[in-house]
Amino acid sequence: MARAKIVARDLIATALREGYQLSEDALTCLEQSLTPLEDLRKAIDHIRKKNLDVIVIEAGHILEVSSQKPDAIPPPQPEVETPPHIHRFSIENLVADDARIEGTLEEFQRYFHSRYIRLRRLLERRGVGFIPVAEAARLKDGEEAYMAVMVMNRVETSKSVMLECDDLTGDITVVAPFRDEELVRNISSILLDQVVGIRVRRVGQTFILQEVFQPDVESGRNVPRLNMPETYACLISDTHIGSKKFVSETFQTFLDWLNRGRDGVAKRVRYLIIDGDLVDGVGVYPGQEKELDIRDVEEQFRAAAQLLREVPPHIQILYCPGNHEPVRRAIPQPPIQERYRRILSSARTMNFATNPFTAIIEDRRFLVYHGQSLDEIIQSLPDASYSTLEKDVGRVLTTVIKARHLAPIYGENTQILPLQEDHLVIDTLPDLLHTGHIHRVASISYHGVSLVNSGAWQEQTEYQKLLGVEPSIGTAVLVELSSMNTFIRFFG
Repeated sequence: MARAKIVARDLIATALREGYQLSEDALTCLEQSLTPLEDLRKAIDHIRKKNLDVIVIEAGHILEVSSQKPDAIPPPQPEVETPPHIHRFSIENLVADDARIEGTLEEFQRYFHSRYIRLRRLLERRGVGFIPVAEAARLKDGEEAYMAVMVMNRVETSKSVMLECDDLTGDITVVAPFRDEELVRNISSILLDQVVGIRVRRVGQTFILQEVFQPDVESGRNVPRLNMPETYACLISDTHIGSKKFVSETFQTFLDWLNRGRDGVAKRVRYLIIDGDLVDGVGVYPGQEKELDIRDVEEQFRAAAQLLREVPPHIQILYCPGNHEPVRRAIPQPPIQERYRRILSSARTMNFATNPFTAIIEDRRFLVYHGQSLDEIIQSLPDASYSTLEKDVGRVLTTVIKARHLAPIYGENTQILPLQEDHLVIDTLPDLLHTGHIHRVASISYHGVSLVNSGAWQEQTEYQKLLGVEPSIGTAVLVELSSMNTFIRFFG
């Protein structure tokens, strides 16, 4: 009964996301199908191709496109062997395991030079000609110019907002009067250390800001449908195995679904991406030891191995660390150490990756990042907070993709390794950005890029209570790879 409710919820959510409602008869018809989501998508495609004036999908719409007739819907069949699936995926790790820095000034200068140049190239795709900041002084009164700058500081006065910016040639302060409400609103979503494009007008000795724009994602971007069987990637994160708050029974329900789910989705899952904080670790935050069920990291990994052993062998697992794994704190992070890899690999085949990493899965590009820097973004955005994450997660993820950088703010709690190249710049757009860390589930689309946070498998901790975080517990995000349709599945 609980499983049927979950299927119905997924079908209703998919229909609503596409702008339709399901009648009770249509829902019953789909629940009896072996491929309910596929039949629903076929019905929606049929309605759109025929330009039918339909808001509520009826059973007739389902039966018209389904290969099964109403009197020929087969009864549940015994389990049959799933045909072997040839996995097609590759992992692009963003940093070498042994990446090191000396901490010199030159290293930081090279890092920011790389960040600026790479993001400026993205801005230049707009076809705008930028002048160096050093040439701004040559502008005549009333003349305008575009510049690509890094935002270093923001100061509010009684009448305006001032942005202190620089590029490789010098610095400049630009002024946005409060009377330009739209411009000031746009500025409020700009983070410190972001690289943005600005258009300024010289008025006397002052540079008045006329426009600000981010690298962003081009509008009208379409994701083509792939000619392939219905295949799913399952996205999870933040299991925190070893914590007293780990919801082991709920996670077992998830594992049972992967093995024995009869809804047409579980059997088609071929990839499981674990986006960090698989284990709870030790000494991550003050007072953590009071909330630990397993106080040894190796034992936490052994417990994780026993659970992951139950993931069906036809599913490839891709796993990167988060801030609770025993790896360096600064991002990009290497994969977990070899001794922990051996523990997990003794139970089943695993694919270990850096944080962040890119995976090409069945010709779809996934950018997977645990999301440590989301903390600073939440604290920087106006009207965003941990207590309102339920409505703010989408805005937080959109901020990341607009900035085209996984950790725009430098020098706060999130430590960033100043390598020669800034690997956190999103040069190539992914089909999907997968984050975790903040324990709130969300799945939205922005200009053709799917933005996902996969929630958590840990009840609210004392630290989260202090922050006001109400976690999403027992959630996974399913991605159908041929269409890139996504939906959230609740196991709690």
